[in-house]
Amino acid sequence: MEERISGETRNILKVLFNRKSIGNAHFPEDLLFKRLKNIHDKQLRKLVDEEWKKLENEGFIVRMKKKTHKGNDFHVSLNPKRIFEVKEMIGGTND
Repeated sequence: MEERISGETRNILKVLFNRKSIGNAHFPEDLLFKRLKNIHDKQLRKLVDEEWKKLENEGFIVRMKKKTHKGNDFHVSLNPKRIFEVKEMIGGTND
C-alpha cells in the first residue's frame, strides 16, 4: 500500500502489532473500533472505514467470523506474510 494512511488507522494497526495479533492470534474487531467512538468528524470516520476496507482487500488484515458467547463476532489479525510491510506503514516500531 503505497499511499499514506491516516493516524487513526495507523494507531489501530499499532494496537494489533503490539498485542502480537498476527496470524492465528486474533482480536475482536469491535474493541478496535471502540477507540474511534469519540471521533465526531464524520469525514475522518469515513476515511478510516475506507482505509480499513482497503487494507482488508489488499491482504494486510485477516478478518474472520468467530463464534463467541454473545453470538458471532468478527475478529481480526495481521497477515503474517505482509508483516514487514505493516511495520513500514506504522513506522517500524518494535522490531
